[in-house]
Order: sequence, then C-alpha cells, then structure tokens
Amino acid sequence: MDYGKIKKSVTDLIEKCGSSDPFKIAKHLGCNIIYADLSEENFAFKVNSNRCTTIVLNENKSEEEHRYSCAHEIIHVLFHKGVNTPFLRKQVDGLGIPRMEKEANFGAFVMLTTNLDADCISYYTKSQLLRAVGLSSEFECFIERDFLD
Repeated sequence: MDYGKIKKSVTDLIEKCGSSDPFKIAKHLGCNIIYADLSEENFAFKVNSNRCTTIVLNENKSEEEHRYSCAHEIIHVLFHKGVNTPFLRKQVDGLGIPRMEKEANFGAFVMLTTNLDADCISYYTKSQLLRAVGLSSEFECFIERDFLD
C-alpha cells in the first residue's frame, strides 16, 4: 500500500479543486451524489454504470458521517476504478478490512484533515483526530497507525 501516493494524489486534487470539501471534489470529478435509506451498517457505496459514477450516501447518517463517507468513496473513484463497492462488500464479508478499504479510509482522513495543522496531527491520539473532524469513536478502527506517524 503506497500511502505516499494516495496522500500526494489527494493533496494535488484538493489544490486543483481549491477545496478539501468532499462534496465539491465529487462534483469536480463528475460524480453524482444521491441519498438513500440504507441499512444501519452501510454508510455509503459507489456504483459505476456507463462511465458514470454515483456515490450513494446513507440518508440516516450525520453530516460529518456524510463528509467522511463521500471522501472515502472519492478515494475508491480515484484508485479503484471499475470496482463497485456493494459487490466488493458481498465478496469479502467477514474477512476483515481489505487493502482497498484501508486505502480509502487513509485517503478520506487525508482529505478531512487537510485544514488541520500538519505538525500537530502526529501528536494526536486517534480519539483527538476523530474529534477534530467531527466523527465518533466508532471510526477509530478506520485510522491506520501510519496516518498518525
């Protein structure tokens, strides 16, 4: 997993878009965003159809969770072209977090923490980082130790 490549790509995209807002970045990439009543454990997924990408967000989640989910799916759009995440979820059910999901989690945190002081992030605990971006402690399992180092 090349975290450096992911970080550089996200940073370059933010610079090109002039914003770290995942919704503005999705629009810049030409992604459609819709909200649907998904099951409690599903935050979002992306679907590719006829060269169109749609990000589906769970309408029952908070605004902060929508931001994280959108950022996560954008990383899938950038790095995992042609993979529909509902299909992926069905194939890996119960196998832990696969590489693609770890990459998407890492990239989402890069996007969401862009406006934080980079020197301070390395001193944050996982809980402090989550509070800084408005997420609950249930997201702690998505932060790789490498992100804080």
